[in-house]
Amino acid sequence: MFQVMNFTSLWKITLIWNIAFNYLMVIHTKVKSEGVIKGLGFTEDDFNREVGTLSGGQKTRFALCKLLLEKPDIIMLDEPTNHLDLTSIKWLETYLSNYNGAVLIIAHDRYFLDKIVTKVIEIENTHCHVYDGNYSDFSVKKNNYVRHS
Repeated sequence: MFQVMNFTSLWKITLIWNIAFNYLMVIHTKVKSEGVIKGLGFTEDDFNREVGTLSGGQKTRFALCKLLLEKPDIIMLDEPTNHLDLTSIKWLETYLSNYNGAVLIIAHDRYFLDKIVTKVIEIENTHCHVYDGNYSDFSVKKNNYVRHS
């Protein structure tokens, strides 16, 4: 059976679909936000806390949450594993490994760098050297370079 709709009915359906779509986007955004917040070690009890009541380490994790949820084209992280427990570090490794933008990391955590980086840029004595691979690959290549110099 075929039914003819007038424009008023079509407008109502469009509005309903629009509202439904926006509602689903809000739910998706909330779920994603909660995933990032929990992934970086916060609990649901922390969700309604004022930022001023957080410790220094929690404020750092909060700033990282905000940065990750903004999804910039380039993320620059300085010692991102500081103030994170092992579970949060593993979560961050997975998140950054799947990130669609560029990630620039300055860190001393060799295990973290081995899991995340695909290129190491060494800046030494006003010179820049680029090494493909993770931190372990860089270390081997650097030692070979030093031995043959």
